[in-house]
Amino acid sequence: VYTAKSYSLTTEFYETLQSASGSMGVTVDDPQWCELSNNKPKDYIDAIVANVDPKKCILVVVIIFNKDSKKPIKAHLDKMGVPSQFVTEDTIKRSSGKLGVYSNILKQMNAKVKLDVYRLKFTIPNMMVVGIDVVNMGRKSIIGFASSYSPYITQHYTEVTY
Repeated sequence: VYTAKSYSLTTEFYETLQSASGSMGVTVDDPQWCELSNNKPKDYIDAIVANVDPKKCILVVVIIFNKDSKKPIKAHLDKMGVPSQFVTEDTIKRSSGKLGVYSNILKQMNAKVKLDVYRLKFTIPNMMVVGIDVVNMGRKSIIGFASSYSPYITQHYTEVTY
């Protein structure tokens, strides 16, 4: 979802996303383009309601001019149960041709649709990999622990609230 004014930036974003996806083994399919004439949050929401079927949509990418527009649009997408990725026009302008930025955006998108963020294959048979990390926050600590016995080691973003 983008405005007519940001058509060239949106096209650049899509093409660079496709370039970055190849080296990551991720497929970026042709999107359903949704062009708006205005950049008001209500226009975005109306277009999303008219064009997005929550049962068929995998992810909605929203190109916005102003960060302040994100909150109401995101709230509506969350209410619909549709994962979303927001990118500002400024981010696209600043990161022109920088595949690292686009790789990070692809990782975020993969996490939001519950796909692997990383996948490593180990050739040593019957190997268990164990990982632990501790984050200290003042007098409190958060401990993360993971282990896997499968031949693939994957990383998913998981949010845990205590």
